[in-house]
Amino acid sequence: MRRLLLALVPLALAACNTPVIGVVRLNDGIFRAASPQEAEAYCRKDGNPIRFLQQADAPAAPAAPEASVLFRCD
Repeated sequence: MRRLLLALVPLALAACNTPVIGVVRLNDGIFRAASPQEAEAYCRKDGNPIRFLQQADAPAAPAAPEASVLFRCD
């Protein structure tokens, strides 16, 4: 049992370093996506219009990629 746990620790640590792909909910209805097209598709699936936001509108998020977009589905 102990060997199994020791073998799983590196896998668990490696999983923490994988990048998040897709739309991420930040808070209070604000989302982050890798591209404007991905953001539009996310809002369109529920039939909601999209509103792009400025980076200053976003809550502090650790390690936020510079190329990402912030948006709301209104």
